[in-house]
Amino acid sequence: MRQTFGRISLSFELLDSGSNQRTPKSKLKRITHLEWIPQQMREFYAESNGQSFEWKTPAGDSSRRACQGRLNLLPLEKAYRDWKGIVYFDFTENTRLQHFKIIDYFADEACVGIFHDEQQAPGLYYYYLGENDGLYPLYLNLDGYLTLLTKSLG
Repeated sequence: MRQTFGRISLSFELLDSGSNQRTPKSKLKRITHLEWIPQQMREFYAESNGQSFEWKTPAGDSSRRACQGRLNLLPLEKAYRDWKGIVYFDFTENTRLQHFKIIDYFADEACVGIFHDEQQAPGLYYYYLGENDGLYPLYLNLDGYLTLLTKSLG
């Protein structure tokens, strides 16, 4: 597969991809405070309940450095579950992490997510799991993040 970014053309091998159907209404009803989910996120999940994509540059192309990427946009019912034991623990000092929901679980040790609490902030955060201070604001909502993903292939 070939993708062009400005003047740069990149060949890559698609390792894995997947997309789910729309979010069933029965699964939406299980989420507490559904109204706290930002509108653009509800629209995205109404069309596609998660997507995954993993790629790498072809072996043997010595003209460029090896690259790879992955995105794993979780289905809504998985994203909005309780992340105790992964995002936070009983001893975690930052109690707001109990409200952190993983949207893109692109690596075992890192993810992008959103806070699902009464503040209803639509901003996404990069989180290096296991670090209390590992939250970094991306200054993007879901629409901006999806645009960034299309430019970078995850």
